[in-house]
Amino acid sequence: ETAAPVPMAVEASSAPDATKDQEQPAKKATLVKEQTWPEPTVPPMDLFPKGDFPKGQICEYIGMNAYRSSSAEMRESDRQMSSILNEHREAAEVHRTARKYLRTIAQPGELMIDIVEKLEDKVVAPSP
Repeated sequence: ETAAPVPMAVEASSAPDATKDQEQPAKKATLVKEQTWPEPTVPPMDLFPKGDFPKGQICEYIGMNAYRSSSAEMRESDRQMSSILNEHREAAEVHRTARKYLRTIAQPGELMIDIVEKLEDKVVAPSP
């Protein structure tokens, strides 16, 4: 007739190993941001804070351009172009996000102008 005692959850402060955790300095948690869906709200620069955007598919030079992969001068030229390539990679990331968002908002029978306005609201960068 008497109910068995229900076990209670142990709080972290009363746990026996809590003193070990308190002695160690707290490590900063690195939060990796992810894009929100179905509406993208996180800018690409926040997704890649170091500015290292995904490189995508990299193809080897073939045929007459094969010398570019072995020539030190051409490799240096390509390295100098890395900032421009990174800007293109950022644009590609915006394009991928916009296409993915467009697939969620485009519905049969909806006016094209309404679809485009919704897309522009998410893609257009704010004025500085």
